[in-house]
Amino acid sequence: MSDAGGLKGTSNPLLKRSGTLKTTSTQPGNDFVFVLGCPGAGKGTLCKRLATDCGFYHLSVGDYLHEIKASGSAPKLDALKRLMERQDLVPAELPIPLLRAKINEQVEKGFKAFVLDGFPRKTDQCIAFERELGMAKVALFFNCDKDIALPRYLTRQLPGRLADDETVFEKRYSESMIENKEVLRHLEERVIEVDTSGPTEASYALLVGAASSILL
Repeated sequence: MSDAGGLKGTSNPLLKRSGTLKTTSTQPGNDFVFVLGCPGAGKGTLCKRLATDCGFYHLSVGDYLHEIKASGSAPKLDALKRLMERQDLVPAELPIPLLRAKINEQVEKGFKAFVLDGFPRKTDQCIAFERELGMAKVALFFNCDKDIALPRYLTRQLPGRLADDETVFEKRYSESMIENKEVLRHLEERVIEVDTSGPTEASYALLVGAASSILL
């Protein structure tokens, strides 16, 4: 996004800050929204905006794992560090206990709905999460052109991501094209696709329009 580094604009008047999703499901527990897309698709920017407008908790799973890696506080930390240093995908069994702890912490603060930014990246992560923590009500897929995503990726400033260069982008982009297809196929009818190739405001308007049926 041309202004992907910040959150311009004010709260969208079409959204209610209810803190929950509109759904006919009788499933008890918390509401979860999965968000997928290639690196540089605008997941962080748009998810922060959406969470703020709707009263959800925004959890960037990648950033959270980097924070844990830096703090040295995670179980199986050595395995987590090795995988992240190689820019490899984290297997399902590692993040689930960490995500459960984070979600429970925020539930105690009053949050009921969670936007999981950049998760799941693999089908086994999706299956493990939904088995342990609950079904996602919807999966948002941010579809962005590669030639637009690359400069966004290279110009973002994220803690612990200083080594994110074009080589890393190419690796992660190729992985995301394969893994996203598998996860989206697994989730099928719960998927909402949003074109995020445009500027932030235009992409956010498309997101609100596409997801209004579950957000209003």
